[in-house]
Amino acid sequence: MPPASRALSAPVLTVLDPDERARVDAAGAGLYRAIHRDSVADVLEDLKRQRVSAVLLSVVRCGRDADRRTATMVRDFPSVPTVALLGHTPATAEALLQLGNAGVTRLVD
Repeated sequence: MPPASRALSAPVLTVLDPDERARVDAAGAGLYRAIHRDSVADVLEDLKRQRVSAVLLSVVRCGRDADRRTATMVRDFPSVPTVALLGHTPATAEALLQLGNAGVTRLVD
């Protein structure tokens, strides 16, 4: 199977703001299939049902509300990389720390 086909077969789950969704879709065109969700709880349900390549969380959207669900997701699915997306909206240091406290150790800009 060609590399692009393998990447498309395993989706990337996201919890992003609408403008971030459009940018992530454009950046990943042909490389992965983003499945956008409204909450970490929705992502947890998807992780239980299907194979996923990664989870991408908005720092602005998820950082300020990082809670036990985010920590549970990172802990219960260690083989699925969880990545925080810094994006173009300024994120607070507190939001980044909240995601870090929940176990998210990867950040992309």
